Amino acid sequence: VLVGHHRRHSTAIRQAQQLLNDRAIGDLIAVSLLWALKKPDEYFEVDWRSHRPGGGPVLINLIHELDTLRFLCGEIHRVYAQASSRTRQLDVEDSVSISLSLQSGAIATLLACDTTPAPWSYEATTHENPLYFESPENCYFFLGTEGGLAFPRMDIWRHDDPNAIGWQHPLTRHSRTAAPGDPLDAQLEHFCDVIRGVDQPLVDAHDATRTLAVAHAVLESIQTQQPVELTPLPLSG
Repeated sequence: VLVGHHRRHSTAIRQAQQLLNDRAIGDLIAVSLLWALKKPDEYFEVDWRSHRPGGGPVLINLIHELDTLRFLCGEIHRVYAQASSRTRQLDVEDSVSISLSLQSGAIATLLACDTTPAPWSYEATTHENPLYFESPENCYFFLGTEGGLAFPRMDIWRHDDPNAIGWQHPLTRHSRTAAPGDPLDAQLEHFCDVIRGVDQPLVDAHDATRTLAVAHAVLESIQTQQPVELTPLPLSG
């Protein structure tokens, strides 16, 4: 089984993963993810998108943000979320604020809104989807003990002089460039390799179930107004 979390095939995501693994910003302390855009009114002419159980940005869109966070930063073990549907007055959320605790000890936030004209979505900033307005902004920020990484512009901010560290000293920006590539094309090639038996699924059913569990924990926390801890799933096989 290969599950279609296509962002894991993105060259930009892979480069960010390599930078984090190489400790380019030191030990990871915190992550801030922003997903903000305005869905057109005709989007909701498809009835299921505005009703439970399948509608709403948590399950339609943010499940990819949560999977990307897991892929880059490790497992999530606690979530606390709040949501609002005040703007559109639909049965599903249009704005969500999520606080997450990672097993590594790092913390993360995810702020999402699909009813605001804004340039800070993954789709707009990475330019991977031609249907979206192209934005030169960033949408993810990784904070480490030795610097910060802004994604997808791949800017690393840090003090280059070890004897001049602190808010009174200037920061230097080091820019990286991700290789071009369509993650959907890469995912399809990978899918063919899985079918041929020459590769193992990058996202198998067990792995994807963990991401789905986080998304459902977000919805549970919204409903109960309480933090939700994720219990470890049994190992596959």
